[in-house]
Amino acid sequence: MNMTQAINLSKSKILNQIQCPRRLWLEQYNPELEEPSLEMETVLDNEAYVADIAKRLFSSGQGIHINSRRGLRSAIDQTHAALAENGNNPIYDATFAFDGVQVQVDILDRSNPTPKAIEVKCADRIIDSFIDDCAIQAWTMQQLGMNDVSIAIAHAPRSAAFENATSFSDVFAETDVTPQVRQRATDVARIADKARAVLASLEQPLADVGDQCTGRYPCPFLDYCAANT
Repeated sequence: MNMTQAINLSKSKILNQIQCPRRLWLEQYNPELEEPSLEMETVLDNEAYVADIAKRLFSSGQGIHINSRRGLRSAIDQTHAALAENGNNPIYDATFAFDGVQVQVDILDRSNPTPKAIEVKCADRIIDSFIDDCAIQAWTMQQLGMNDVSIAIAHAPRSAAFENATSFSDVFAETDVTPQVRQRATDVARIADKARAVLASLEQPLADVGDQCTGRYPCPFLDYCAANT
């Protein structure tokens, strides 16, 4: 039996593998080496805030909310039940898993015959890592037979005038990224296999400090790696 098949991967773990295998390994086995980053906390707080606003504005919040407090299995079961209803209400935080890869879709829009997965971001433009993010979601849904789902990114800066917004389109710029995402999705299985191999290893991967260490999601192990490269 290939032991790496038993390693489950969240979307964030696969994104960490894309950024740097060393980060993935350290977060799993040496999280105490992380250096707290106010910048990173701000990014995550802003993303959570903007995603919450998006779900309240989209279809006036009149959709099916998936509750993940009872764990992954419960969230997946709730999502399957919501899809089985064949209604046109959006599903917020739709949760899927395939072959150990676990993803959550901010908004699954079912207002048209072809469903659309909308990833919400706190940003004034679309960057490459957002496409990676969506590709993991798209690949997982494809493996479950959801091949017709289109993919969009809805983004708004934290400074947007949310207080006066009455509709989703008032503050969010929505861009269809289906072609780019589907192309990138062809690499997801390979990247997931590499991530499992990294996590199955007892040895910390080596990596030089470089541009991958900074950016929108700065690595919390930068100081450690700079001192131990």
